[in-house]
Amino acid sequence: MYLEQREKMQDKSMDLIREIEKIWPTYFPQIDFNLQDPRLKLIIELGHFFSSPSGEIFVSQVRDDDNQFYLPLDFQQFRKKCEVDGFLANLQKDPKEALLSIGAAVHEVLLVKWPKFQLQDGVRINIRLHNYPESIIALKNLKAAYIGRLVSVRGTAVKVSTVKPLVLQMNFACAKCGCSIPRVFPDGKFSPPSMCILHGCKSKTFIPIRSTAKAIDFQKIRIQELLRSENHEEGRVPRTVECELTEDLVDACIPGDVVTVTGIIKVINNYIDVGGGKSKNKHQGLYYLYLEAVSIKNSKSQSAPEDSLDSSTDVRATELFDLYSFSPRDLEFIVKFSEEHGSDVFRQILQSICPSIYGHELVKAGITLALFGGVRKHSMDQNKVPVRGDIHVIVVGMLLLYVDLFHYRQLHAGYEEHSSAPKRPRRDGLAALPVGTNTNWGEKSGSLASRFKLDPQKDREFVPLPGLLLRKYIAYARTFVFPRMSRPAAEIIQKFYLQLRDHNNSADGTPITARQLESLVRLAQARARVDLREEITAQDALDVVEIMRESLYDKYVDEHGIVDFGRSGGMSQQKEAKRFLSALNKQSESEQKDRFSIAEIYSLADRIGLRVPDIDTFVDVLNTAGYLLKKGPKMYQVLSSSYSRSQSSRSGC
Repeated sequence: MYLEQREKMQDKSMDLIREIEKIWPTYFPQIDFNLQDPRLKLIIELGHFFSSPSGEIFVSQVRDDDNQFYLPLDFQQFRKKCEVDGFLANLQKDPKEALLSIGAAVHEVLLVKWPKFQLQDGVRINIRLHNYPESIIALKNLKAAYIGRLVSVRGTAVKVSTVKPLVLQMNFACAKCGCSIPRVFPDGKFSPPSMCILHGCKSKTFIPIRSTAKAIDFQKIRIQELLRSENHEEGRVPRTVECELTEDLVDACIPGDVVTVTGIIKVINNYIDVGGGKSKNKHQGLYYLYLEAVSIKNSKSQSAPEDSLDSSTDVRATELFDLYSFSPRDLEFIVKFSEEHGSDVFRQILQSICPSIYGHELVKAGITLALFGGVRKHSMDQNKVPVRGDIHVIVVGMLLLYVDLFHYRQLHAGYEEHSSAPKRPRRDGLAALPVGTNTNWGEKSGSLASRFKLDPQKDREFVPLPGLLLRKYIAYARTFVFPRMSRPAAEIIQKFYLQLRDHNNSADGTPITARQLESLVRLAQARARVDLREEITAQDALDVVEIMRESLYDKYVDEHGIVDFGRSGGMSQQKEAKRFLSALNKQSESEQKDRFSIAEIYSLADRIGLRVPDIDTFVDVLNTAGYLLKKGPKMYQVLSSSYSRSQSSRSGC
């Protein structure tokens, strides 16, 4: 009986070995299959684990992304359940082979037990190992001692290249005998055959067969370390490291995103020899460190709670992966600051923004709400259109330079791969709130404005919040606070939005669409985030409505106090020019003349109610643009009228 069971186990092991032998070239193309290979033993043991009930949980998480198969593997969970001897030591000694062995074991289990995965020949399972705390190191400690080891680094993506194809394998044809020679390019390094393998040929000339090339998606990013004040060294330039992303990892971030990259440290010769000369072999000993990414986690995701109703707050916070590692002192400060100031938190934070610049409270309020941001929705739902949470504000002046000191990204996101604009003080996006406004507090004393009236006693006692603490408070709010809309707040926002839409009746007015409604919702979410509240209150909605009213006041409110979108700035000069030229053309046709004195132009401007600051400057602009041609002192000819064109055609005849 014992012998029969032993024979069955041996037969089963032989079947397993034969399956592994089939996929061996896919994972180890440069190593011949050998029954004595220690990698084979490791794959067999891992295969037994993944075939067990506890291991099948991991196998079920294999994902298919356009015939690119990968397994997101949580190292903490895997270490608790996997008891394969020597695996951890193998992972530390040679992480590349250890991850390939896991992929081969999962591949073998999928072929036997999961026939729904139609794995074609040459397709392999990529293991995306993450949540490996022991591997986290600071970028400044990334030295030669870590070459070949698995590490995790956290930083800001400052440069992202375009996605390019990387050829890993291709056949070459001998130019003499026509023999086809397959070649594998480790790490994408091009290496054609040195000599024909056919006996007696010895040709050294080869023609690449490009139709046989096997390529993968490839992208390079550069990440820069996050500097913190507690361990910041004055005068030191932030360290950076290049990371190579392949296959399903590409397009995982954009410049400015805070990412955690787990990968293997590799080196490449820092000097590329280009055809001899005196400099040949000069720098052969210098190498360049880079990171071959195994997994990448982006902390940008700000999904709304409704995207994951079945998950707890702790799980969502773990998935979001905090922008900063909050220490107990940080959390203690956030709790005490919120409790101490209560409903006055908004005022404290707002007045801590550039305290050397007095006033401009509404401008600072808009910037404050933009820093906290709204809640991103439907980011994980493929059946819905994602709604961004970032609030876009356009600001010109010293306030923007001060905001750079504590913005949660801390870096400009414009680089040559993504932007051709010159470097200048900037912040994400364009205007949703035109906050450049000169407010008369005497005429408009709203509830929000009354909070910022000067109080000599409070002004003497006020101490601005340091930039580091303000940055951590903002990071905490953006990461853990996801406000929901209450019914009273929704009714207030709805009423204001309907008023804006009803007042926009003119043909040349700015259209009021759902974008304005979404902006109001984002601002209300940001206002609730300032107080670390999970629900948007009616007072939050009233504050947002007042900020919006004040931001629109100078641009859109007429002399009767009614919002008039026909008074919009920016494009108003062009609209007024079109309206004036249209009236001038009609007068030219009715009076059968194309020359007008400056007095007639003044009269026409008064008749149509031309809205320009200075008519003389307005006429000079039209003259420079070629719409009006100066004909003697205080005389102008309109060139766009039909009468003027008919006169020109007659003179030409």
